[in-house]
Amino acid sequence: MVTKFPQNIINKFSKFTFYANSTNKIWLFVKPKIQCSLLVNHHQFLHIQFAIGAQVEFASFIYASCLPRYQQELWHELMNLGKNIDSFWILGGDFNCITSPTEKRGGKTSLLSPIAKFNNFISDASLFDLGFKGPKFTWRRGTLWERLDRLLDNSLWFQTFPFCTVTHLAMAGYDHRLILFSIQNTARPTNTPFRFQNMWTLHLDFIKEVGNNWNSNLNADR
Repeated sequence: MVTKFPQNIINKFSKFTFYANSTNKIWLFVKPKIQCSLLVNHHQFLHIQFAIGAQVEFASFIYASCLPRYQQELWHELMNLGKNIDSFWILGGDFNCITSPTEKRGGKTSLLSPIAKFNNFISDASLFDLGFKGPKFTWRRGTLWERLDRLLDNSLWFQTFPFCTVTHLAMAGYDHRLILFSIQNTARPTNTPFRFQNMWTLHLDFIKEVGNNWNSNLNADR
């Protein structure tokens, strides 16, 4: 049980199970209906086992260091975890590393060594990048943009849930984008028609709401 959460957060999510890693940089809120056990509390990740019904799965929530030597430690720790997992495993969060120079725009030229080591980890651990929908970059500082946040899964997860989707949402005032992960095992229809209910035009605040949303700043990629 977490003891470092601000009291207002604890009060708001009092029905949830709380977890935080040793540096208090990763917060995890779990609904009561999900059986969850914390297996590893690391300064760069939380590793949990959870069950939905009879299905046991594993998840690792990442907040990697920006220093290559600590990143290498993280890849090593995750590799060791993967060797003992024979069920579904998904990893997600801020890996603080890119897999290609094309995942960066602006700033200095990226060092190739950290990129190569990150790619070697993904390959050696037999993980798959789930890709994404939406804007290409997930983090911004000034004119520098990078894709630092991603979700990876093992082959069992990839084969069982081939139509999972990762969507990059608005930054909403933060330097990282919100990430929406949708789990499904059937493809969504691609030809769904657009529908609009004419009744909404009769609402007194219709024009005002349309104007507010049209003019809102979503920090979209330029």
